[in-house]
Amino acid sequence: MFRLINNINYLFVFALIIGVLLISQELFQSKSSNQYLRQQNAVALVNDMTISEDQYIKYISTLGIDVIDENDEELLEIVLEKMIEEELLLQKGIELELHKFDIQIRKAIIQQVINSVLLQNEEEVTEKELREYYKNNKKKYQLSKLIHLDIIFLNSQREEDINLLLEAISTIGFEESKKQFHQELFFSIPNRLISIKDCNQLLGNNICKDIFELNLNDISNPIKYENGFLIIQIRNTNSDIIDNDLFNKLYDKILFDFKNSEDDKYFKDYIQYLKENANIKRYDLDVKNN
Repeated sequence: MFRLINNINYLFVFALIIGVLLISQELFQSKSSNQYLRQQNAVALVNDMTISEDQYIKYISTLGIDVIDENDEELLEIVLEKMIEEELLLQKGIELELHKFDIQIRKAIIQQVINSVLLQNEEEVTEKELREYYKNNKKKYQLSKLIHLDIIFLNSQREEDINLLLEAISTIGFEESKKQFHQELFFSIPNRLISIKDCNQLLGNNICKDIFELNLNDISNPIKYENGFLIIQIRNTNSDIIDNDLFNKLYDKILFDFKNSEDDKYFKDYIQYLKENANIKRYDLDVKNN
């Protein structure tokens, strides 16, 4: 009887020791696991894939939660549990190779890779760079050209009359020559800046096309018109407005276009780098030689 009791006591003590050892092991493993996660700046480890603290914080921001109470353990646990579940689903998707066969998933991944690559090209843009870009792409931002015309109409087709007018312009100037030689037309030219559309309605497409190529203060060659000739001077244009004011007015758009341009260059270089460092075998699509 005593022997039986002693055996039971031994078994109890042995079981107690085993229990203590198991608890100690569990505590040690938990402590070791926490230490490893701290070293990795991680909040969880899912099949050897870490969920970093940075991922955790960014994930919270996507939920639209501005402030989280660090003492609200229940909410923090719910967020972490959701991230673990999503990581498991992501791993399963990779295991099923959905990124190889599902076009929409491939597109989403590729777009995220592009966004990630372009984030590496976030450099400060200087005004000098921006103005240089604007200068090289000025035509892209120009407003429709406007010109202010001054016209002399000579109701004669005689060559000597034309030469006399041209000589007068070269000696006494356009304005004085107009007082001596100009003959009224059946319409009046607006005393202001006009568009090429307005010009076309007054003088016709062929004449206006050539006129709008002229610069400030330029004087055209004699232009046949009705029974005589026109000589036109450009009194004013909106080019000064374009050069001096448009950059400031369109600053945000120019900055946006410049960044897009730089991103395009950066991405093309990156793609070329990937190609040069990849083993690519292409099917010959030249069916004529097959």
